[in-house]
Amino acid sequence: GFACGLTFASKYPVSIVGVAVLTSILRLSIAWSNRVRLVAFAAGGALLGILLGAPMTFIKPLTVWRDVVENVRAYAQIQSTQGYIAQAISASELGVPLLVFGLGGIILMLCRDRTRGTAVAWLVFAICLIGLFINSSFRPFRSFLSLVPLLCIAAAIAFSGLVDWASARKEIWWRSAIAFVLVCLCVGSPGFSSYHQIKGRIAHKDTRIQAVNWLQERTSSRDTIVAVRELMILPTEWQRIQANV
Repeated sequence: GFACGLTFASKYPVSIVGVAVLTSILRLSIAWSNRVRLVAFAAGGALLGILLGAPMTFIKPLTVWRDVVENVRAYAQIQSTQGYIAQAISASELGVPLLVFGLGGIILMLCRDRTRGTAVAWLVFAICLIGLFINSSFRPFRSFLSLVPLLCIAAAIAFSGLVDWASARKEIWWRSAIAFVLVCLCVGSPGFSSYHQIKGRIAHKDTRIQAVNWLQERTSSRDTIVAVRELMILPTEWQRIQANV
């Protein structure tokens, strides 16, 4: 509950993760009085987390509510060209292999008594979060980033099942080969896309640095340069120029 409260302070829609806590409590094999007590503890923790992380929620609730409504209204004016599924299967986000393994891992969790409760709580959270954004005209994939760690954990469980399947008959080498190829495919798909993004960022040069380089080549100590402070060019950059700034 406390973690849910802190989540509200950082990104309020994701605080709906509290339904996973409630689902886990309701599935416990204990008396209803104990369940109610646990729900009360979770609710108290959530209020404490909000109080510490976003105290203005209690000090000026109407102002906070108005800001939230304005934020939702502003996003409603933006139209996205891609849907959530198209973004999810793209290599720049999850990619098809990781998505398939993650869903496979969730199915494995549902089939096992030890992990079924956790999988059910995850699914309730995922359904509620997706329901919040499914009809939105603005569809950035970052709205569902809180589900990605859960998907990765589920994919790891699927990997574990794959390794167990491969090692069941050690003399059948092709099982190990299939498992190795599938794991490499799943890891390599987003990894390859991330490499290109990082490479592009490293190669990128800030236009302010380019401007200073241009001035460095074309000015001398006899020149005077007038600069707008709001350009936020670092003092160390200006020191590279001989001219009086």
